[in-house]
Amino acid sequence: MNKLTPSQKQEILRLYCETGETTSTLALKYDVTDSTISRLLKNSLPMQEYERLVRLKRAAR
Repeated sequence: MNKLTPSQKQEILRLYCETGETTSTLALKYDVTDSTISRLLKNSLPMQEYERLVRLKRAAR
């Protein structure tokens, strides 16, 4: 497991918001857990935006 750098955190936020990447795919890519990605997203995005993106990702499955 890795500790995420500030630039990695920014890249994860961008990828999650702008692409089809999911918490699972990002966790694999950055060698961290799904919960690490989820926590980053919850702490970095407004709750309504986070929930909207989660709904979109689930609907795309």
